[in-house]
Amino acid sequence: MILNYRSIGELLIETEGISDKSSLEYKRFILGCFCSELVEYQKTDKDGGVSIGNILQLNLDTACSTAEFSLAEQLDPYRASEIMLFKKPAPNDPNIFGTTNALISIVAFQLWHSLDDATMKQVKWTRPGKAAEFKMFMEQIRDCFFVKTRTGWLLNKDLLVERQREQFPTPEEDERYQTQGTNAKYNDLLKSDIGNYHKQTLKELYDQNQGFALAIDGKYLHQGEYAREYLDFMYHKTVEGRYAKKIGGVCHLCHSEGGLGEEVFLKQKFFGTTNPYYFDNFSKTKTYTSFGICQDCDNKLVVGMTHAMNNMRFKVLDLSCIIIPEIDHVSGMVNQAELRAVERVLDQRAGRKDMIDREINTLLNLEKRCRGLQHALL
Repeated sequence: MILNYRSIGELLIETEGISDKSSLEYKRFILGCFCSELVEYQKTDKDGGVSIGNILQLNLDTACSTAEFSLAEQLDPYRASEIMLFKKPAPNDPNIFGTTNALISIVAFQLWHSLDDATMKQVKWTRPGKAAEFKMFMEQIRDCFFVKTRTGWLLNKDLLVERQREQFPTPEEDERYQTQGTNAKYNDLLKSDIGNYHKQTLKELYDQNQGFALAIDGKYLHQGEYAREYLDFMYHKTVEGRYAKKIGGVCHLCHSEGGLGEEVFLKQKFFGTTNPYYFDNFSKTKTYTSFGICQDCDNKLVVGMTHAMNNMRFKVLDLSCIIIPEIDHVSGMVNQAELRAVERVLDQRAGRKDMIDREINTLLNLEKRCRGLQHALL
């Protein structure tokens, strides 16, 4: 099955017409598969109505040196690749994304922590001459809008518009922070205070279904002057960085010999029937069970899995299922016509299901409000 996902990914990349794997278009396409599909930000009420979450944006105005929170665009699933809302990798991992699912990452400017000289040298920049400018620009933003804390940086409360300053934490003036014995406890307190600030001071902007974005002069980092450099850096941290150690070996998918990833990101877990296969952690100490993948196959897998989860998934008896076309034995690829046929059938099925659900909800609502409806239907 994992070969089928790879084949779907390869087909979709070819369909996009992207041949240069060092191009920004390719990097952006792959990065889009690591972003949230945004369906999780939709809520369905008891009457079947669907509401869409939105983005809480922190805009930094460089002309006026002011900061302000405001509601931005809705998290429309059809615009997921444009919005590029990244998920925090894991609870304890640094969240360096400028559009993300964690408010603390925005107000604590966590992107800065990764812009060290060693990492900057490893990035394959599409505009090498602009890399130093990008870092200098981010340094200027940091120094202008953020203040140093014990564990990093935090938005300068004094630069917030006055109505949004109340309850925003100031660790250097708060005794509670001075008594925290470890950095972990310090950060936990800061995260808690930011959460309370979000729910209370920003209550008019608060929504449980929210994403968060850092904007500079009204533009997200992936839309501004240094969008190319930001995306280059994100691609390195998200994709290329896992292949930095260049573990030698043979890719289990394409059988090419070369560099394999130390860690492999898979959106689904795969297990053997008798003993476990380590699909997401390649190691020479697990020679017979560890699953090695080259970067090219890794990217194709991510594209294929993301597409299948978004366009080829449905439920049977409340169990989530994915329909995956077979690989053609002659071409070694998934048949494009068959792939599109599966998508059309599931799309039509989803439309019918929505219509039936709405009709059932209408009848149930009418039944509640009209005592004679049951007899009329009988």
